Amino acid sequence: MKLFTEAAEKTGFITQLQSPGFIGTVFAPTDDAFQFALDAANVTKKQLFSNNTLLVDVIMYHVVPGDAIATGRLRDDGRYTSMRGKALTISKR
Repeated sequence: MKLFTEAAEKTGFITQLQSPGFIGTVFAPTDDAFQFALDAANVTKKQLFSNNTLLVDVIMYHVVPGDAIATGRLRDDGRYTSMRGKALTISKR
């Protein structure tokens, strides 16, 4: 989660995620998953981190607004909608 946290800090989005009024669930990717996505897109970390608009989009893709989703309430292969309005399918492992 180091890369995701670094991205959230760079954009200032970390302040919103850590604020007492924030209501939502963050599905932060592992560093390996983050790097895999960069490699699959043929984009370097430096390229991504230099594009603040895209970086915010990546962060918001991993945040589901609304009541926090505790592990026990997580639906297996459940579908959720991210802050960007994108459909997410979450699988428990």
